[in-house]
Amino acid sequence: MNIVAHLLAGVAALIIGFLWYNPKTFGNAWMRGVGMTDEKFASGNMALRYGLTFLMALILSVFVAFFGGGHEEKVLSRLQHFAFHGAQLGGVVVMPILVIVSLFEQLDFKTIAINVGYWIVTLAAMGAIIGAMPA
Repeated sequence: MNIVAHLLAGVAALIIGFLWYNPKTFGNAWMRGVGMTDEKFASGNMALRYGLTFLMALILSVFVAFFGGGHEEKVLSRLQHFAFHGAQLGGVVVMPILVIVSLFEQLDFKTIAINVGYWIVTLAAMGAIIGAMPA
């Protein structure tokens, strides 16, 4: 296991989240969709929120590495292989879970698509990072 790859994958999840949920991208639509306000988002323990997010991303990165493992070809094809398996996990595992939860939370399709899209892109990026680095 390449610890540096997993740390980078965890950081990537935070960076992609910052970009994905930024008001200039999908942030405003997501906030409307979940009924979030700037004040509500700013309240609470931000260190705990982002620290646990990073920890959960590390757990996911280990699973992406495990799921995509066993591919020892050239770096580019290994990168593509792991990115594909990361996206596959997003589409086959995470998407159904988020859709089910979101339906009971009565979120609209746009909000569900924003959340699912984030996880597919993030898991693909995590896989690409893991695949690009030596095992």
